Amino acid sequence: FNMVSVNLSKRRLEGTGLFEKVETEDEQIEELPSKRNLVIGVTEGRTGNIMMGFGYGSIMSLYAQIGYTQGNFDLFNPPFFTGGGQKFRLQITAGRRHEDYMVTFEEPFLFDKKLRLAVDLYHRDNRFLSDYFTQKRTGARVGLSRTLWNDYTYGGVNYTIERVGIHDRSYYTWMLQEHDIIDGRLISPDSDLNNPFNWEYDRARRDEGEYAELNHDRMVSKLGTFVAYSTLNHALMPNRGQHTQFTAEVAGGPFGGETEMYKLELESSYYFPGLMQGHVLEIVGRVGVVDSFGGSRRVPYFDRFFLGGNRTMRGFDHRDIGPRLKKWKLSKGLHEGAQHYGYHVDVMKDGKVAEKDKFIPVQQTPSDYPFADYQGPHQTPLLPLEDGTSWNPVMVDGSEPLGGSSYWFGSAEYTIPIIDRLRFALFYDIGMSYLDPYEFEFGEYADNWGVGLRLTVPMLGPLRLDYGFPISHPDYVDGGGEFHFGVGYNRTF
Repeated sequence: FNMVSVNLSKRRLEGTGLFEKVETEDEQIEELPSKRNLVIGVTEGRTGNIMMGFGYGSIMSLYAQIGYTQGNFDLFNPPFFTGGGQKFRLQITAGRRHEDYMVTFEEPFLFDKKLRLAVDLYHRDNRFLSDYFTQKRTGARVGLSRTLWNDYTYGGVNYTIERVGIHDRSYYTWMLQEHDIIDGRLISPDSDLNNPFNWEYDRARRDEGEYAELNHDRMVSKLGTFVAYSTLNHALMPNRGQHTQFTAEVAGGPFGGETEMYKLELESSYYFPGLMQGHVLEIVGRVGVVDSFGGSRRVPYFDRFFLGGNRTMRGFDHRDIGPRLKKWKLSKGLHEGAQHYGYHVDVMKDGKVAEKDKFIPVQQTPSDYPFADYQGPHQTPLLPLEDGTSWNPVMVDGSEPLGGSSYWFGSAEYTIPIIDRLRFALFYDIGMSYLDPYEFEFGEYADNWGVGLRLTVPMLGPLRLDYGFPISHPDYVDGGGEFHFGVGYNRTF
């Protein structure tokens, strides 16, 4: 027998989740001394599980969770619905910053063929994405997948229909928090960059602006496909092999819905034995592009790329890396003997900062500000600038991530066993997200290094604790370290 095929069969049996242990050994055949039998021994695992508990994550904060999983489910065998090798999962998660209701069903051998059917129903209410808005997704996903031309290559197609909404928590306070004016370029790309007070123009074009989806639900209908190649020697904690996957999605067009966009991603992970017994080196790389077409002027916020957090750039906060929504700094000062509210800008001349943090008064008093309800009069500065000058906003804390249409990311992680169920990790992450599709400025990036622990907790699973330290970072990031808590030994997809 071929040991490569033996190991592949062993991994497949382990991957079913039906067995706690899978062992292989060869045995002598007395009648055929030149041949040997392969004996596979399995220890049946516990396929059904009811889980209740509380958790805490660096992103989702405190939450409660209840769930039921059955790895040997049978949809057509009432009343116990067991014995068919199907998989079923029901999970409810509720917390201060996140709610998730999910039902999944999987048939690994549809029509007794190597064809996997997966059905997902879900409703997600995410409040951890921003301090100013919530994102809700309700939908269904149906997918088919199978092995392709060899045992290491597989692919599939899937169809998703969902309703996605972004809702402001207190109506416009996200867009105009505490009388900060948002950079006009990001509300309307056609606005006059030298006149951030041109509110009449921006208001007229608001529905076509960067946040047109605010307080509006969209129906998204999309078809996806993927091809993957995997030689990993273990599903949970590999130390040898690779996993590479290409994914493509198209929404709108012939599939209907209110969004027309396409997304392409290539992701790859490699694993190597380290310098000593039990050491593992993990190398990860990802790149992606998303763009709109047809009647959609821009990619919706909920389909963009974000970097930062426990799954990507661990030296930074969640979604910290990439394009940001700029806001203007507001204060009060004296002009011609009277107090006026105004904004702080960097005055630019010939592409350089001629005067930093200049106070520009405006005509209106606070009660007349148009951004209180977005319906007020046109607002102009009292101090006109000289010809040939322009201004840039002075960034304030709390500027919102915009998300990018292009990104790249790389990571290296080296883990060392300490004691049973506990490993030490040393890691390095690098990457960047860009506003426009196919915009890859590799000279512009953020990176970090850090340390962590990988802990296996019985009945709970593998846990990750990481602390990252920024090396290179954008100006709007303070440069301090970040602690992250997550689930899973590795970050494969």
